[in-house]
Amino acid sequence: MKNLFLLIFLVCSIKFYSQQKENEKIVSDIYFNKYKKQKRNATILSVTGGVLLFTGFIISKQESEAANLVFSKNEVTGYSIASLGIISIIGSIPLYISAEKNYKKSVSISPSVQTYHFYNTKNTSLGLNITYSF
Repeated sequence: MKNLFLLIFLVCSIKFYSQQKENEKIVSDIYFNKYKKQKRNATILSVTGGVLLFTGFIISKQESEAANLVFSKNEVTGYSIASLGIISIIGSIPLYISAEKNYKKSVSISPSVQTYHFYNTKNTSLGLNITYSF
């Protein structure tokens, strides 16, 4: 009866230990997926902002009929589009920063000790274990 309880305890402890490592990998995958999404969104925002900025300056430099205003209609339209581009570029910076933080959370570095056999001798090596997911 004691052996049965000991066997059940050992089997359960192995299961619990393996599930804990699996959960760590899942957390790493979550952070890596957040990194990919945030970086893609930040790239889209910055490229869109650059295009809007360039388009706004082109529109503002076109000739138009000058009314009795300080700025012509094309200048107002061009500067408005260019300012939206600047806002979009500035808005992409926090996304790049948070994406980098999530990437650092997804990659973990830990010390590792490995034993291997070489010409019938047992050797031990020390190193770093880098875990990441793609």
